Amino acid sequence: MKQLDLIQNPWKKLKTNARVIVLSTNALDNTQTLDVTQIEDITHLEQAIMLSNNFQAALIPTSLDFGRDTLRFDVEQGFNIANHLFPRAVDVNFISRTLSQNNNSINTMINMVLTELRLLLGISLANSVLQQLIAVITETFTNLNVQKESAWIFWGRETAQQTNYTYNILFAIQNAQTGNFMRAIPIGFEISTYAIRERVLFFTVRDYASYNVKIQAINVMQPLIKSNYVNLSGIYKIITALNNRSVITMSTTNGYVNLLDDNDNINQKWIFEFNHNQFAYIIRNLSNQFLVLTWTGSTANNIFATNYQGNDGQFWVIQGVDDDYVYLANMRDTRYVLQIENSTNYNGANVIVGTKTGGSNQRFLIKRVNRQIQNGIYNIKTALNNRSAITMSTTSNNLGDYPISLWDNNNDINQQWIFEFEANKSTYQIKNVNHPNLLLSWPLATFSNGIYVTSRSRENEHFWFLQSAGSGTFYLVNMRDTRYVLQVESSSATNGTHFIMNQRTGNSNQKFLIDNIN
Repeated sequence: MKQLDLIQNPWKKLKTNARVIVLSTNALDNTQTLDVTQIEDITHLEQAIMLSNNFQAALIPTSLDFGRDTLRFDVEQGFNIANHLFPRAVDVNFISRTLSQNNNSINTMINMVLTELRLLLGISLANSVLQQLIAVITETFTNLNVQKESAWIFWGRETAQQTNYTYNILFAIQNAQTGNFMRAIPIGFEISTYAIRERVLFFTVRDYASYNVKIQAINVMQPLIKSNYVNLSGIYKIITALNNRSVITMSTTNGYVNLLDDNDNINQKWIFEFNHNQFAYIIRNLSNQFLVLTWTGSTANNIFATNYQGNDGQFWVIQGVDDDYVYLANMRDTRYVLQIENSTNYNGANVIVGTKTGGSNQRFLIKRVNRQIQNGIYNIKTALNNRSAITMSTTSNNLGDYPISLWDNNNDINQQWIFEFEANKSTYQIKNVNHPNLLLSWPLATFSNGIYVTSRSRENEHFWFLQSAGSGTFYLVNMRDTRYVLQVESSSATNGTHFIMNQRTGNSNQKFLIDNIN
């Protein structure tokens, strides 16, 4: 492929410096489409070329009465290719239309085609893309003399009164409007014009002609391969655009997923985890990280939280809207997005998937859970008596780890803990002031429920989420297994009592006051 044209994009609204690049080749065994690519970040150009190569398989021979050795774009083949792209595409839709006119201006036919393509896209195009689209569609019907040997145009059957030809185009767009996606639009034209070829070659927009034009086109959005998704890691609430208040909530008894008022409960918080193999997100519930947002397909379009198995129904593609809202498309069928059934925002409204309509019931705010307390130095006191504090032992075990236990609070340095918030995880690391290179941990290596202060690492066992337990107290949820919280063993406030991890019961031995002592 060689670069024919490179121009700056004059579209300033979204502050993009996108380029429009026209790519072509004279090797007929390589590509038979005119490729027009608007690229904001040139590192994505390779993906645009890959998309073009994928859709070459949708070019098939026309009927014999149209012409021999003539290739046309077949929308059914293209649709099948679009649904098997990797990364998995979203928003796959198509048109197949036949337009006709009798002795009207060629500009009229161009406008008819543009109207159909705008309906297919369903969005307002950036000015640079729109102008390029107009230019290419205009070139489909005019200026053919200089294109007559090009790879993207095939001449079919000719008579004294009729000329047939096909014209195949692929648009690929990556700019501020497409976000973390690339939009691909393969378009094929089967054109019969009622004039001899010598006249057709020199048509201008001011000429008049009779046409029969079949358009077949697909619109597809593919996640960018070379993109940075780390900004959406961490813990979030999923808030409906119906009232910007109610949140997606998992039932703690049966795994049902419903819409409820935001009470800041742990089952209303979701861990977003990007999977680089699928180019999609796993969405885990914070109350039990092994349960993930799932479209099972077994019960209509209902959504459940089920055990993670890695199937398509458990992966979600996040697609931005023009404002702060997103769609959540399911990988089982990316035409389907998360939605609130019947657009109702009452407590208990059902959460399902449905084909995208653009309604408010399909749009969500993904709001990061921010820090519960400021970074600083704190005592951690049990709610059993609001006095006794978590204390690190002055001696380590044979693994070099320091146990913790409960003692009367005398503001000893071993009772002072540094809380540091990790924004990308929405969690805290908790270090002892006496040994700031060590972290409060539920170490996997111990194969027990014991809690220790261990060497620093980036493993989940060293990260803690503070979940409100009411009356100014918190549960300390360990990210190794979010079903478990820190607990005073045997509910005893006696000096020297040990700590363990246990599943949440709501008892006072699992609740803690975190007092700032800076």
